[in-house]
Amino acid sequence: MREVQKDGVRMSGCLTRPVQRLLLCDPIDRRAVVRIVEGGVGKETQLFVTNKRIVIGDNKGAIKVCKIAGDGVKVGTNFNFTVGGRNITVAAGPRDQGGFCKIERGFDRGSNVKVTEAFRSGVRVSRIAVQPADRKVSSSKANRTATVKVGKGTTVVKFTNTRNTATQQHSNTATQQAPSATRRWGFAR
Repeated sequence: MREVQKDGVRMSGCLTRPVQRLLLCDPIDRRAVVRIVEGGVGKETQLFVTNKRIVIGDNKGAIKVCKIAGDGVKVGTNFNFTVGGRNITVAAGPRDQGGFCKIERGFDRGSNVKVTEAFRSGVRVSRIAVQPADRKVSSSKANRTATVKVGKGTTVVKFTNTRNTATQQHSNTATQQAPSATRRWGFAR
């Protein structure tokens, strides 16, 4: 049995009589599976579904992505992000103002959402901060990502970028070895 979805109500549980005939109760998928046996009214399987009233929007949260212009990054430079599969653009803002921000709404509370900054040549992520701090699941400056747990209200993720120095830009290049001194080279005319 699958319960039809209705705004403001969600399935919260189920049971059967006799109890052992309940094979599956999946409130998230609004599904129940029961065993039915042959026989008359005395052998019927009864299914009881419990629903809970929810306040629309109460089970949703928002993620605020802020971009801070660090050393060598011009205020107003656009950066692209993916927030739980949604693409957004946020301009880098002044450090002393906490950067410029954009809010994405409608994420399920309690869910983990990955925020990824797209690669941009010449700059690197130098800091990732999450507020409230207990909503940070993980982060990686090298991969330009933060995974946060959505809570009540707004979860803030701040990315700070700085311009790469010449040393940082060349640290990712392959090192070439000089040819061996014993190697012989031949030339033809």
